[in-house]
Amino acid sequence: MSLMVSSDDPYYISSALTATSNQFFGGAPPSTPTSFVDIDGDTLSPTGSTPFEAKYSHRIGVSGTVTIPLRGAIQAVGRITISSGQSRFYLPNGVGILVDPINIGFDHQSLRAELGLSFALSETRFGTTRLEGGAGGVVSRISTKVTSALLNVQNNSFSGDGYLFAGIEFQPPANWFTSTIILKTRVRVYRASGFTIQSGIQFDF
Repeated sequence: MSLMVSSDDPYYISSALTATSNQFFGGAPPSTPTSFVDIDGDTLSPTGSTPFEAKYSHRIGVSGTVTIPLRGAIQAVGRITISSGQSRFYLPNGVGILVDPINIGFDHQSLRAELGLSFALSETRFGTTRLEGGAGGVVSRISTKVTSALLNVQNNSFSGDGYLFAGIEFQPPANWFTSTIILKTRVRVYRASGFTIQSGIQFDF
C-alpha cells in the first residue's frame, strides 16, 4: 500500500470547462450571442489567448501495486490508485466582455489503473533509480466552480481517458527513513487530453 502526494493531473480540465459552459449557456454554440463570456474547453489551454495564473495544484492518492520479476532488473507492474485533487486558476483580465477577474476551481476524485514495466537503471549506496513505462486509464468525478463579481457557476461532471506513461523515480536507502520514500516524476500522453507532467513523493507501507 502506498500514499502519494503530487501536483495534480489536469487532464480533465478541458472536458470539465466544456460541461460547465454547456450548463451555463444551455449548450449554445460559440457563434450565438449567449456565448459572450467565452468560457470553454480552451480557456485554460497553454496555447489559448486568455491570460491566466495557476494558483496551486495538488493531489493525494492511495494505491495498491503488484510487481512480478521478469528478467534481470525488469519487473512487470500493475497499479490501482484512488485519489483526490484540487487545482485553482486566476484570470486577471476575465474572459470575453467580462473584464472582472475570474477564479476557476476544480475538485476531483479519480480512479486510475495502470500496467507497465519497471527497469532498475542504477543502484548505489545513495539509492536506486528506476525507469517506468506503460499504459493506463482513468475516470474522474469533477466539481467545477467559476466565480467573479458577476459569475457564480458550479457544475459536476465526469471525465475519463486512456494514456501512455513514462516516468523516473528515485528511492533513497531504506535505513535513511522510517518508511520507504520514493521521489517520482511522470509524463502521461492522453488519447484525447494532450500530455501532463506530475512530480511528487510516495510513501510505501
